[in-house]
Amino acid sequence: MMGKAQEGVGPNGEHTIEVQATNDVNYDYTFLDGDENKGCFDVGNLWLAEKMREYGRCVAVVDARVWEFYGSNMRAYFAHHELGLEVLPLGIDEEQKSLKTVEEAMVFFADVGVMRRETPLIIGGGLITDIVGTACSLYRRSTGYLRLPTTLIGMIDASVAIKVGGNLAEKHKNRIGAFHPHSGVVIDFSFLKTLPEAHVRNGVAELIKISTVEQRECFELLEEHCEDLIKYKFGYADNSPAGLRAVGRTIARKAVLRMLELEAPNLHEHDQHRAIAYGHTWSPAYELTSEPLPMHHGHAISTDMCFSATWAAQEGWISEDVRDRVHNIFAKCGLTRFHPCFTAAKLHYGTKAILQRRDGDLYAALPNNKIGECKYIKVGDFESRAAMDASLEKALGAHAALMKARFEDEGLGKECYITEGLARAGHKCSKLELGTWAERLEEMVEDVQDSQSFETVRDKVQKIGEWWECSQKYLERHSTTIGAAVQDVLKATKAQNPFPAGMDMNWALDVQSAQTLDFLAGLKKGAVALDLGTLTGVSAAVLSQHFEKVVSCEREQCLVEFAQKHLPGNVEVVQAEIVAFLESRIGQEPADLIFMDLDKTCYPTVYELVRKHKLLKTNGLLLADNVLYRGLPAQLEAGTAPTVSAKTQANAEALLQFNDMVKADMESGAARALMMPVRDGMLALTLEAQ
Repeated sequence: MMGKAQEGVGPNGEHTIEVQATNDVNYDYTFLDGDENKGCFDVGNLWLAEKMREYGRCVAVVDARVWEFYGSNMRAYFAHHELGLEVLPLGIDEEQKSLKTVEEAMVFFADVGVMRRETPLIIGGGLITDIVGTACSLYRRSTGYLRLPTTLIGMIDASVAIKVGGNLAEKHKNRIGAFHPHSGVVIDFSFLKTLPEAHVRNGVAELIKISTVEQRECFELLEEHCEDLIKYKFGYADNSPAGLRAVGRTIARKAVLRMLELEAPNLHEHDQHRAIAYGHTWSPAYELTSEPLPMHHGHAISTDMCFSATWAAQEGWISEDVRDRVHNIFAKCGLTRFHPCFTAAKLHYGTKAILQRRDGDLYAALPNNKIGECKYIKVGDFESRAAMDASLEKALGAHAALMKARFEDEGLGKECYITEGLARAGHKCSKLELGTWAERLEEMVEDVQDSQSFETVRDKVQKIGEWWECSQKYLERHSTTIGAAVQDVLKATKAQNPFPAGMDMNWALDVQSAQTLDFLAGLKKGAVALDLGTLTGVSAAVLSQHFEKVVSCEREQCLVEFAQKHLPGNVEVVQAEIVAFLESRIGQEPADLIFMDLDKTCYPTVYELVRKHKLLKTNGLLLADNVLYRGLPAQLEAGTAPTVSAKTQANAEALLQFNDMVKADMESGAARALMMPVRDGMLALTLEAQ
């Protein structure tokens, strides 16, 4: 970098310091595609080893599918050359080309301690090199990287420019990124041998792109050989026709050279006259369309290029012969020429988005009435923006009709959809189709974890909240309505605030728990019920509907007075500490039902007193609220509990002790119990005859 800072004077006499700097960009492309080449991981090939020798190791981010094929070769290669190897296998598809993946890559760099000037090796297709390149641009503000593309589209397109990028919020194609030069690119066509045919076809679309507008010789070679190039993977498949590898090498080298010649003076894309952007005007608007599935990049730009040719012929910029020649080469390759997802709405959205991207004008690249030359269409070529939009919409309708008339597949192409990532997720059946309510909740939480953007996390969490609230209201509506006495207490509780300091309305028994208590109490019915922890009296009001007498204990005077004012006449509210109250019940008629909702630290003591002094009838029912207590007892037992306040910790430990006491009684046969996920958890138990 070269630069200077010098003092100056502003337009109104202000003191200024002006900084001017330039940053040199140097990188190279090394083609390891000779007939004698056995691949860059052959131990006899010194190229990679020499590149990584300075730091004594290779830090690599590798496409997980590539790692499956070449992982053992990589280990053997770097071990042979006495170099360390740190690898992050990254399994991503278009939907994971996101900020989440950027962070994952940067965390890997931090974990393995990437040095300030160390150069990670990025191995994979355009998805991997684009998104990990973005991570490199951010890590330590700028970390160099070496590209080793393993797909055709990565070799002849994604690795050409210095820009790196990812998708925003899982819907805006390549909206994030940077201009961040790689240290170099190594092209090894032997990787094509293991590349699925669909991905070879995908890459050929980019070769057709640059050939149509800038490289007539390559276009003519593709017209003649494209089907064999796809079928035999540029001559690297078994039984390839003689000479095919040389043809593919010629096309790739000439096409990449022409793209670099065009891009080198314009690496930061200040000039929007970019032939390399042919096919990229409207394709971003529909490429990530989720219905029926997202499209491969090559198929998306093919659709754009074919539509552009139809539009150009409609407006007289190219002849129908040139238009049909463009359409036909994509058809020979099995690439998409039209897709129903490319609607008028997507067309106009794409126009709006690209106008923003290209500083307010269209700059749509097209053949200049002949193959191998480029022209650019702007808004000013029409009377108005509205006239341009009308022309585009007319062309889209004409294009759909033309594809239907000319091609048996109506322009759809072969294997145009991205299915790899979706196929992995599709191995499991959605819990919407086969599962329970609880499993559905678990699945939705997992979906949040799989989100690729903060916006998606927010949307999915909001949907979980809405689904949860809907379910809770549904549960309440489909349970017996709580009685008038209970409703009176609830209304009075909401209207006033008699709570002591540190307590609020949330401490009162909620409707779902009240309905559960109401139902179970209705099954038990009897002479006496004990309500341990009156608060405002909701639970006592519920019990009053099913028992001849309810005795409720509360230690706070203001709550006692409130409950006495609003509870029915068969409820006695006693002000006392809980131990003293229970001791006063010794020798009196045992209760048919005891409901516990009091200080959680008292639960073990209360349970011990009830058992020791037989305060509950044999086969009577004890109900304890809040036994799940925010999930903390379960986490304490599992050893995964988070750090909480001392009071909360004491409550959780007491509940864990209480739950374990009940569990021990179950195992000994002294009790039968059921723990239910009612709000904060409710436990029902009966003590067997002793």
